[in-house]
Amino acid sequence: MSAYDTLLAEAAGRPFAAIVGWPVGHSRSPALHGFWLKQHHIDGHYGRLPVKPMRAALEELVTFLKSTPNARGCNLTLPHKIEILPLLDRIDPVVKRVRHGIERPRQIADLVMPP
Repeated sequence: MSAYDTLLAEAAGRPFAAIVGWPVGHSRSPALHGFWLKQHHIDGHYGRLPVKPMRAALEELVTFLKSTPNARGCNLTLPHKIEILPLLDRIDPVVKRVRHGIERPRQIADLVMPP
């Protein structure tokens, strides 16, 4: 079963988002976001997607997110935040200002897929 299949199974038809990185198994983001989804009675899922930092793997990620109706987006770890920029349909103006001098990578907006 692929990481994408695992995420879809965990989401069980609900809207979902995920933390994307390599490695990503150690991330506490799913627990944190899962807590707030429950706290606010939001029927959704936040999972993990281990994606190698390679262009082909990032292209597969973008294709998966765009073609999966329940996908709401993802958060990216470094170096994914930088390497995915050429693959995006649009880039937030904040990202454009900091992408050449990534001294504060947390300012990079999370990937949000277009509707």
